[in-house]
Amino acid sequence: MKRLQHDNATPEMDIPQVDAPTPEFQQGRGNSFAVEQLQEQRAVEQGELAPVDVVAIDQELSFAVLFARMFHPGSVDASGGVKALVDNVLAQADGHPVRTLTIYAHGLPGQLFVGDDHLNGADLREYIPELERLAPHFHETGKAEIHGCNFGAGKAGDNAVYVLSQVWGVPVTAGVFMQNGAPGFEGGTVTWGPDEEGTPRFSQDPARTDGIMAGIEATFDAASGFYDGTLSRIEDIERWLFED
Repeated sequence: MKRLQHDNATPEMDIPQVDAPTPEFQQGRGNSFAVEQLQEQRAVEQGELAPVDVVAIDQELSFAVLFARMFHPGSVDASGGVKALVDNVLAQADGHPVRTLTIYAHGLPGQLFVGDDHLNGADLREYIPELERLAPHFHETGKAEIHGCNFGAGKAGDNAVYVLSQVWGVPVTAGVFMQNGAPGFEGGTVTWGPDEEGTPRFSQDPARTDGIMAGIEATFDAASGFYDGTLSRIEDIERWLFED
């Protein structure tokens, strides 16, 4: 836990660092917000708050993103860029440690498009200060999943996943093939993350297909169904998936 030293504090009186509240986060909480946030931070340290899962979805108009929004109606909006994504994730968590952070957005190998922001794994320096704000809020068993098409593919994807795992201090998994917005990954994945000693470790599953709409062929079927209107509702998708 990072700590800030107050000008007049003794070493026994240092206080934990907390993120500045956003207007959305503190709305309706009045002057007691700072005290509440400190109490929440102490509760996290003592393991009293249950970890939560948070899903963030960009709002670009693709079938994959629209599918993701149907499968995750309680998701937060990531279309305002990286800062808005971080603000909204922290607001949704509301002081609870994050167990799994899942991000759905348009991707290319090593690149993720979040609103008007372009995360390029080759050089994330511009966005690291914002991304780092999430690091202390992950649960001790926390992880992140990036569901952007091909984000983990190739050398560029491998580097981008590694950098995010270093910034957040948790395992980060990304797909290496086209994704369709449904839960799970379509095709292989790569994962970078610290082991128990904090040493970065790499793992790869070139055959992983645990998505509900498993496989590339199903992805294209899903796209066709979305655009011709036969898969425009969650009920239609469920019938397509589970009925003969």
